[in-house]
Amino acid sequence: MADKYVSSDRPLTKRHKPGNCILHMDASNMSSFVYLSEVEDPEGRFHSIINIRDQRLSQPLTSPNRMETICEKIPDDFGECDGYHCDCYQNFTMNLNRLKPAAQSSNPERRSSQRKKSIDNILFEPDCIFCRQFGRKKVKSQSAWTTEGLSSFEHGGGETIIKLAEERGDENLAIRIRGKDLFACEAKYHKSCRMKYCYREKWRSQDELEKEQSRDIEECHSNCFTKLCKVIDQKIIHRNEIMKMTDLKDLYVEYLSETPFANPNYRTSKLKSRLMNHEVYGNKLSFVSLGRSGGKIQTDLVFSTETSLAEAVQNGYLLGCSDRINDVGILLRNVIKDAFEKADELPWPPTSSYLQTVENPVPEDLQRFLRTMISGCGSSIGSEKTQRLVSSIGQDLCRAVTSGQWKLPKHILVCMTLRHLFRSSQLNQLLNKLGHAESYSFGLELETALATALEHASTLF
Repeated sequence: MADKYVSSDRPLTKRHKPGNCILHMDASNMSSFVYLSEVEDPEGRFHSIINIRDQRLSQPLTSPNRMETICEKIPDDFGECDGYHCDCYQNFTMNLNRLKPAAQSSNPERRSSQRKKSIDNILFEPDCIFCRQFGRKKVKSQSAWTTEGLSSFEHGGGETIIKLAEERGDENLAIRIRGKDLFACEAKYHKSCRMKYCYREKWRSQDELEKEQSRDIEECHSNCFTKLCKVIDQKIIHRNEIMKMTDLKDLYVEYLSETPFANPNYRTSKLKSRLMNHEVYGNKLSFVSLGRSGGKIQTDLVFSTETSLAEAVQNGYLLGCSDRINDVGILLRNVIKDAFEKADELPWPPTSSYLQTVENPVPEDLQRFLRTMISGCGSSIGSEKTQRLVSSIGQDLCRAVTSGQWKLPKHILVCMTLRHLFRSSQLNQLLNKLGHAESYSFGLELETALATALEHASTLF
């Protein structure tokens, strides 16, 4: 009976000893373990894993495809209990088409030295020396979005870039490439980035005046962008606020309007692209699209990358609330101005009977808004008190929006009543400053006009 049990003196076989996952990841479910010695071609499978390891370690240091933590667990030779979990193997061998080919070597020591040498000799990181963006870049080609890979400089191809950087005074790029052979250093670039960088010097005209004007426009845009960067630093970076790209664009257009090169049609997408490709804000700003609404693409929200998700949601909600209030205010302001333009001229001099019988001049949209605020229901007319308050407050708003140009019944009647009851210019002027009555001088003009009208009417009889 004792032969049925494993003796404690005997060494554990691979069947009894736990397997060692050479590709283990923290999120593994640790199921379906496979021993390398039990696969159909152990040497071929392990050689394939080694090749993938070398290929991943040859990627740039900032690449998410390096999987350096997993690669360090892979030995140069496998033992009897070495193997892998199925999900670990699947994670390690996925997206191989995104990797750059790596030089193979059958000598483990040579492979290790090659990896160390490749890491020590990295001169340009991230890959593109212009936008400093790693990997493929999203570009628009023939009205369709696609991705663009990295290209290498040909022999002597970097001399033009170095010359342009020196002539332009672009120290950010010149410091990185000065004194280096971009071909020998295997520097990378996106073709669209290189074309955009070199295009600035290819003037469309050889006329010196047009060249000078183009330089002035470029300098003007650079100064306005610097002003906008100060606003971004103050509000988004330091205060962790959220702003809309349309608001940033409007602010940029406002800065341009103060220069001889105003451009009210400046596109929001152009400003967003400039911020995303900026050497500082490219890594400090996050952009979230609001999608489509009614077939139209909504604007983007801009916030700091250091802002947590909870803060972003809270600030986005507050931004939405403030925007709704702003939209309602602008809408009612336009409604009042439109009603003022269409209103009939005030007969002169206006009589008390006319002022008391004239229809309520307050626009219907404003009345509905005020009824909703006062009674909570804008659809019904409401009580007599509600109607009286709506008429009074509405006329005050109409007078305030038009800067006192719209002469409304309430203000004329209050002015004349105060004059006849109290004869106090101070009281009349106080209510006039608060927006509840016409001025004292207007009351004198109205009395003079009424007296003249009465005198003229008496001479006819």
